[in-house]
Amino acid sequence: AGMTCAEAGGHFYNATEDPWATVIYTSSSGEGKNVVVAILEEDKAKSGTSPLYVDSFSKYPGYTGTMVVKGSAEITETVGYESVDLFLTTSPTVAQFLTFSLMADKDCSANAVLAQANACGIHVHVGNCSVAADVAGHYYMDNLVNGTTDPWKNIIYTAASTGAVGSSITVQIPTKQSNVNMKDRSVVVHDKMGARIACGNIVTTKTTGTGTGTSIVSGAPSGSLAASLLSALLLRLFFPLLV
Repeated sequence: AGMTCAEAGGHFYNATEDPWATVIYTSSSGEGKNVVVAILEEDKAKSGTSPLYVDSFSKYPGYTGTMVVKGSAEITETVGYESVDLFLTTSPTVAQFLTFSLMADKDCSANAVLAQANACGIHVHVGNCSVAADVAGHYYMDNLVNGTTDPWKNIIYTAASTGAVGSSITVQIPTKQSNVNMKDRSVVVHDKMGARIACGNIVTTKTTGTGTGTSIVSGAPSGSLAASLLSALLLRLFFPLLV
């Protein structure tokens, strides 16, 4: 409860039961992934909605570059929280986790300097992938999410030197839109310069994805999958306002 290590007291929470009582760490490989998967299943049950899928990606309409993006994605609805006043009061809202595997822009490395808007991004967009004009901008309830804040703007992927991005999961994305409203829209992949290079239609039935690669997690420092997934879990526990 203290502000420094020297002042550290008991667990910090504001509830009738201590939510930290059962939180532990483990040195076993893969445990972080199991914990986050369990939470995703719990959130799915709370939201009452089914996950959505992108089975494959194709070139973005009008893209003439040489990069070929392969992979798949899953969108899981969850119960998120946001700050509603200066006293850090939180209110539940609708959010998503985006899980994906890709072969994308190899320049989107962990040390890449992302100077352009949407650089190395992966986001849900308004329309489907038929024509560029239909895809439009990022999909979220723009008039209600903290005024004008775009919850997709910091969602990125991190690629290995081969362009591989595997078994990745984002932090919570507070779109305030249900998965019911996201079906038949699209997930767009951007290159390091922010250009739209690939597009995948969002569907309700999962088939076979083509993602492959190393274990690197979007929206978090690069590293092992277990450590990165555990980081995403800890963000939810410690900083619900940020995720």
